[in-house]
Amino acid sequence: MSHNKFVDYLNSLHNEKAGNSNALAEAQQNNPNFQRVRIHRQEADYLANRIENGPAFLGILTGHAGDGKTTILFQTLEVLGVQSQQLFSLEKGEITTGSGKKLVYVKDFSELSQNDRSNVMRNALDHIAQGISTLLVANTGPLIETFRNVFSDKQDAESTIIEQMDNPSDFERVIYGYPILTLNIARLDNTNFLIPYGNKLVADENWMTCQGCDKRDICPIFFNVHITKQCPSAFHFLKNFYIWEQEMDKRATIRQITAHLAYAITGGLDCSTVGKKVQKDWKIEYLFSNNLFGGRFGARIPSQIKGIRMLNEAELDTKNTVQDYTLFIQKSAKNLLPGEVIELAHILDHIPSNRYSNAQKQKILKRMLIVFPLTPTLGAEIYRDVFAKNFPEYLEYREGTSRPSQQIKKEIFRALQIIFTGETSNETNNIYVTLRRSGEQIQNVQLLIGRIDKDDLSIDLEKVCCAAATHNEHYDLVLKYEGKGGEVKHRIGMPLLNYFSKIAAGLIISEVDPLLSYGIESLKAKLMSVCKAVNTDSNQISMLIFNGTQWEKKALCFEETKITDV
Repeated sequence: MSHNKFVDYLNSLHNEKAGNSNALAEAQQNNPNFQRVRIHRQEADYLANRIENGPAFLGILTGHAGDGKTTILFQTLEVLGVQSQQLFSLEKGEITTGSGKKLVYVKDFSELSQNDRSNVMRNALDHIAQGISTLLVANTGPLIETFRNVFSDKQDAESTIIEQMDNPSDFERVIYGYPILTLNIARLDNTNFLIPYGNKLVADENWMTCQGCDKRDICPIFFNVHITKQCPSAFHFLKNFYIWEQEMDKRATIRQITAHLAYAITGGLDCSTVGKKVQKDWKIEYLFSNNLFGGRFGARIPSQIKGIRMLNEAELDTKNTVQDYTLFIQKSAKNLLPGEVIELAHILDHIPSNRYSNAQKQKILKRMLIVFPLTPTLGAEIYRDVFAKNFPEYLEYREGTSRPSQQIKKEIFRALQIIFTGETSNETNNIYVTLRRSGEQIQNVQLLIGRIDKDDLSIDLEKVCCAAATHNEHYDLVLKYEGKGGEVKHRIGMPLLNYFSKIAAGLIISEVDPLLSYGIESLKAKLMSVCKAVNTDSNQISMLIFNGTQWEKKALCFEETKITDV
């Protein structure tokens, strides 16, 4: 029985049983395993180049705990020539770069007292005039508070720093006369790192010890390494899941994603346990697809691992799919799963019910289907059922590999008609903008205030980029209106696209998530402010009247004591 220390390293990244000792960047830095699997951050290259070749500035790395702020600082210092073994105990310091530039850095700005934080920031601002740049690693709350204290004479100090933090494409500004670069990692898309990181975790160099192990053929950890290399869909699924959660305003940090991945490979097992207790069905019980959801049935789900908790809350393994009949009734996985996973499915079918109930067996199979679909086309079909109808297309829009289809444009146009009037109009080229009582799906008489021409609406893609992190580039789906009344631009995220699709299909949705509701009302307000007025005469009002089969427009003119139908 061999002992692979890389398995121990993976188990140190998650907190299934105890504190994950290698979760923090400081502990990772001098770990040889980390050095093999780490993903170099483009933000570090950008900052190093900015320090070496640009004028002095105050740089701030902010975001949530676990977003990778400290890692970016360490990598920036490495690019500037600081040896990695020197970084372990760094708290703050000063270096001179190869070009003679000076840099002051503070690794844990948030841990300082309020008074010390203010002094550090004031010193950093003073250093700019001396040609000395400063890099601070700061959590969002303490940063805003300190900025407000330092610029207490500026009424808009807090809103100014928040605005900069919220705009990844405009992260460097001159604020109150000082060049300040605020890179908010929490506003950057972090899902692109998952696939290259996963590939590094399962790379052959980390598993050479296992080649000579007598438990290799029955080890569930080694099988997970093998099957994820054979089936790229596994890491793609996890990336797409985190994109979905991000769209639902449930963003995970890099630390949380890393912990989820590590647990999915090991299931919390180590070499010692495998050597002493491994059983034939452990490949099923601890299969990567099962570990993603928390692993063994009958055991406590390690919900302290956020990714597992998020995946279970999403209930993807309970959703019906088109393939369920073939998988569960016909009991055939021939054209659904790769061969080695099919073998596990056959073994599962013959395990007695006192070991797994039929419901548990179905859940294991459903997880296999979601994570290991045989083809990308099949994967897209499954995504439509377990996520949303338009999710595969949305992923393509996001990558910029396809353009919004006419069908998508048609659905959005139809949905907007229903949102404004409660019903589709017989007009095919206009959206009538009306005022109606809230809470009523259909109101037969509505005050008509304007219209939106179909030709003035477009659905397009818009690149979202940050000069400091070009690897995080993606595209947003955007609704644009360009008319005589003005211009409107509104991002259509996955929740809104899914809502539009359901509304256009005739589904009545009585309860809307507050976040989604805000997006809908925001879009309505924007369109109402620029729509073409139906009347220019102040003595005239227009109404939209539903006669039972279609909408009719009617205008009334008020002249002294007389009302005229015009």
